[in-house]
Amino acid sequence: STKQSSSSSSSSTSSSSSPPPPSSSSSLLLLRKSLKTDESSKECVELLFRSEDYVFALCAMVGELPRLCVNRVVLGDFAFVSYARGFAGEVFAGLRLLNLRNDALRRKVDAVKYDVKRIEDITYDLAVRKLLSAIPNQERNNDPM
Repeated sequence: STKQSSSSSSSSTSSSSSPPPPSSSSSLLLLRKSLKTDESSKECVELLFRSEDYVFALCAMVGELPRLCVNRVVLGDFAFVSYARGFAGEVFAGLRLLNLRNDALRRKVDAVKYDVKRIEDITYDLAVRKLLSAIPNQERNNDPM
């Protein structure tokens, strides 16, 4: 009986030290990027991560955009706000299509809605002050980077 209890405790410790296997509901994404370090060699970098982590990162990135918009307005770059508004809106439209079962992930995606609203508020403030009217429509749609 002591042998059984020691074997069961050793199996529980070995399972806690290894990472848990991905659940059946989560999928893995593979990002492969070829890097050219010099003219003769080429390296391939591969990253493997869960799709939930990718969505969390997208939400975090969109969460930083309102702050970036405010900083760019302070610097006088009003065109960036229009670009960021379109980008954040497209990301949010894509996130709305997901059927989210993870409660924390769903809350993060809900927060993106409010981040998009903050960017729209900044755009509205610029439009009311007639700072966006000087920007031609072509320039608003181009990548300012």
